[in-house]
Amino acid sequence: MPGALPKPNEPSFLAYWARLRDRLDREMVQSVPDMFGDLPAGQAEAIHRTLEAGKRIRGCLICLVCESLGGEVEAAVSKAIGIECIQAASLIHDDYVDGDRMRRDRPAEWTLQGSRQAVLLGDVMFATTISRMVDEGRDEGRLVAELIATMAKGAYQEHLERVNLHRLGGNDADHTEIYERIILLKTGSLFATAARLGAIAAHAPAAMEAQAFEFGARLGEAFQIADDLVDVIGLAKSQPKREAAILATASTLLRFSHLKPSDLPTCLDDREWRDWAARELPLIETRLRTEIRARCDTALLALEHFPENRHTDLLYEMPGEIVGAMEAAATAP
Repeated sequence: MPGALPKPNEPSFLAYWARLRDRLDREMVQSVPDMFGDLPAGQAEAIHRTLEAGKRIRGCLICLVCESLGGEVEAAVSKAIGIECIQAASLIHDDYVDGDRMRRDRPAEWTLQGSRQAVLLGDVMFATTISRMVDEGRDEGRLVAELIATMAKGAYQEHLERVNLHRLGGNDADHTEIYERIILLKTGSLFATAARLGAIAAHAPAAMEAQAFEFGARLGEAFQIADDLVDVIGLAKSQPKREAAILATASTLLRFSHLKPSDLPTCLDDREWRDWAARELPLIETRLRTEIRARCDTALLALEHFPENRHTDLLYEMPGEIVGAMEAAATAP
């Protein structure tokens, strides 16, 4: 039937992802009025706006893990919508904190309704999702509450590192520890929780929940590193806002080089900047790509004991397809 989820013989992960994204988009249109039914119409419209045009990668992960472990996708859809609400709420907060005025080629929410209202809208989305997940089950409610706290810690620590950049030393081990902690808290935890929710939806045993969590965590880290690679590739194009772009990518630059904070080119003229970028950025990009491949490989090891079926085959495809699509978009002319 039109819009039905792919059958087990679906030819690729990308086809599965596209068809599931369409279904989740339709389900969200129907679910938001129920989830946030006590909000005035304008605020409900803002929630719809924040959920539009998302990639649905985390929601897809929930559904695909569920199906690979023998569950029915219908048991996973409401959890997928919940995780997408958490993702959207976190982006509202991130855009305001980072001063980003655009999101998915549209104005960031804080530019439309003001910073106070936007931040409070994100809070409403977080709290409502926790409440709805508690209705689904105690484990689900606990997991998403822990997730939101973990993501908040990651965002807070990342912001502190940016503010205190000039105080950081030149120790490579310190830079590695900071970077690894932040990507796990901010992004690895979101993917890990999504994968575990998929296992719960399938009523999988605890051991499989743990394997799903491990797969999601490493996939999320690979996704975040790929996102950081996109930012590094974009540095060469950041002429008008070069200093802000360098500060935003500082933890990545320090993690994947032997640079010290004082080496970051925040005060160079155009010629010096071009020389610095030609010397440093290609090596940093190569190291980022190497680390992405390593995280993807580690993620796949967690699938070793998953059942052999077509949905598990699609999980094996997922890391490479996602990060490949991100890099292709970043390097396109």
